[in-house]
Amino acid sequence: MAVWKDADIEKASDSLLESFLGSTQICMVPKIALIHQDIYDSFSKMMFNKVSKLKVSLPTDPQTVLSPVGRIQDFFDFMNDATEKGGRLICGGKRVNHLDQEDKEGMYIRPTLLGVEDFERLLEMRFLKEEIFFPLLPLIKIKGNDEEVFEKMAFLVNNHAYGLRVSLWINSAKYLRKFAKQLDNCGILRINSRHVGFSRYLSTHGGTRKSGGPFGEMNYFWHKTSHLQGISRTKYTKINKKI
Repeated sequence: MAVWKDADIEKASDSLLESFLGSTQICMVPKIALIHQDIYDSFSKMMFNKVSKLKVSLPTDPQTVLSPVGRIQDFFDFMNDATEKGGRLICGGKRVNHLDQEDKEGMYIRPTLLGVEDFERLLEMRFLKEEIFFPLLPLIKIKGNDEEVFEKMAFLVNNHAYGLRVSLWINSAKYLRKFAKQLDNCGILRINSRHVGFSRYLSTHGGTRKSGGPFGEMNYFWHKTSHLQGISRTKYTKINKKI
């Protein structure tokens, strides 16, 4: 997920919170957040407040979206790798039981936010090279002027090995067009839309490289997966006025 400086951060953070559905053990939820430096602090604070309220409990509890974690050791390996390379633990990072009590035998992980600000060290971190499949969400601060921020965001998206979905939260008509034109490494690009939502006529899964494949349409009945990229967009009132 990419969040531009003029985004509706309330809606963007609600969408990003979907990362923790099933303790992030769902392929299509957002796994990494790229955040414009101008709103990074306020966005991170908002995410901290929302993530801190997520409840660890049994699956029978309708108030929890978290589930037992299958790859617990991988979680700690990825988290330690990131913190050793300059990442900052914002919240979470603990193994707990269904009562939300720290427990070395617990099957749950508290939802975890990582803050990352060093772009060069970021490129060395495991979570950028391998798939995250546990409740670990990096909030990456993208620094520079607007053009530099755009180039870094586009580079990270287009060079990532996994890309079922990418979502973008933005108001600027200029940079919306630039993102839509240059991002091409995912099955669907969702603009100002829920990351895990669905759009009529567009494939639900797929990707232009490792996911989907050149014959991705044959993996499901009808048109659920594709090697082509679809784009869905929910318009802001401000954008409508500009257009």
